[in-house]
Amino acid sequence: MLGWELPPHHTGGMGVVCYQMCKQLARTGAQIEFVLPYTADFSHIDFMKINPALPDNVEEVIGSRAGSTYDSQYFEYVLRDGSTRGAAMNEHQANYLQYVSRLVELGDYDVIHAHDWLTFRAALAAKQATGLPLFVHIHSTEYDRSGGNNGNPLFARLSTLDYTLPTKFLQ
Repeated sequence: MLGWELPPHHTGGMGVVCYQMCKQLARTGAQIEFVLPYTADFSHIDFMKINPALPDNVEEVIGSRAGSTYDSQYFEYVLRDGSTRGAAMNEHQANYLQYVSRLVELGDYDVIHAHDWLTFRAALAAKQATGLPLFVHIHSTEYDRSGGNNGNPLFARLSTLDYTLPTKFLQ
């Protein structure tokens, strides 16, 4: 399952829905690996494996500098040598896609389930690489998130990008 947030590190209802859905699926015997775009303490969650998508040479990904997964355009990368650097949302989303693409080559999965548009490029790449069934869950649009206004221009632009897969995933 690909998601962008989980409680207590979340900004709205999407993380809560993901958490509750996974909890119920686990009760039926499903084994879930949840891939997040950041690192955090989820030791209180014992019904699924939580896997932070770490780019190469990155030890930790801190949500966003503003403390939420949507309020800021930047994530903070803590590199293995202890230094830090910011990553813009589009770079971070591309790194998430690369991580998920490598993960599905190594794992043994039955389905891919992606939550919200920030995970959809990675989900499409995983589907292309594995041929597994893909389920997408659209929680809201940027228009919805902003109360009918234009919203965050970066997210509005990202959500309208061409979501066709890069050539290397189509071979």
